[in-house]
Amino acid sequence: MPSLADERRAIGRSMVQQRTGQSTVDALNRVVTRQKIQKKLRQLDPRGVIPAQRGRADYVEARPGGSGSGVAWPLTEADYALREYHSQGEYTSDGLFYFPAVKKIVFTDSAGAVGEVFLASPPAPVTP
Repeated sequence: MPSLADERRAIGRSMVQQRTGQSTVDALNRVVTRQKIQKKLRQLDPRGVIPAQRGRADYVEARPGGSGSGVAWPLTEADYALREYHSQGEYTSDGLFYFPAVKKIVFTDSAGAVGEVFLASPPAPVTP
């Protein structure tokens, strides 16, 4: 004779199956049997083996160093006064602060080369 705890567990399992529909899915899967189609790969005609051969490559002499492009990190901004700004900037949401939009920053890399970063202008403000 099952105990009350066993009955409660059985009732709980049946309620879960009814809510999830798992028993219905299991019943349908038992009725409907999917027949798997066996797909076979087509046979390829055997081809001859590739004979062993010695590899070769043409030697290209490396260019002398120092003339290549690239940036010698780290980049540093030596002079803040060289920055350029767009005519249009950005206000905070409360309108108290204005942030100018940077147009150009001048950097110097560790090799002494000067580089410039040009930034796009901000989009025009959209009024709601």
